Amino acid sequence: MNISKSKESGFTFFELVVVIAIIGILSAIVITGYREFERDTVLGNLAQDVALSVRLAQSYGLNVRSEGGVFERSYGVYFDASDRTNYEIFRDENRGVGGFVNTGDTEEVFQFGTGYTIANVCALDASNGDNNCFEVGGDNIITEIHIVFDRPKPDANFRDNNGYTDYQSATITIRDIDGKTRDIGILATGYISVQ
Repeated sequence: MNISKSKESGFTFFELVVVIAIIGILSAIVITGYREFERDTVLGNLAQDVALSVRLAQSYGLNVRSEGGVFERSYGVYFDASDRTNYEIFRDENRGVGGFVNTGDTEEVFQFGTGYTIANVCALDASNGDNNCFEVGGDNIITEIHIVFDRPKPDANFRDNNGYTDYQSATITIRDIDGKTRDIGILATGYISVQ
């Protein structure tokens, strides 16, 4: 057998540098895309968590234990504009006496991770179709909203910090550090959705 070595076999330094550059560029694109995918996934999961928390409060409100045939509690979810990284499920011991509000009987507090906040909570006024939102200044200032469920109906009862209750729906908007948002809608009928 005659084995001959060719001087033309192998890679040149230039070819090696080009291949490494291409691999580096593709890696950067993949890593950037993955980070964006990861943030979108976390944002979607947070929106689902908020929706599940509202559903949990609804379930608590419907399945509350009775004492002597009298149902003593309502349950709800509370959002406060001054703390946009937390929200809570609460127990309303007064069952709507005073208008379905969080009286400080917290069941569970939920906190978002770094970079994720409650961007806005808006409630749609049933009487005139106005959308009242968390905002700074303006005529319709909402700084907090209570979404309460009371047995035997799965319906949502809304109440803002001004005591106004005639809302047909609420929309909670979650935002990530890049400004992307997801909405959670709650209708007065008790329907909860993530958009």
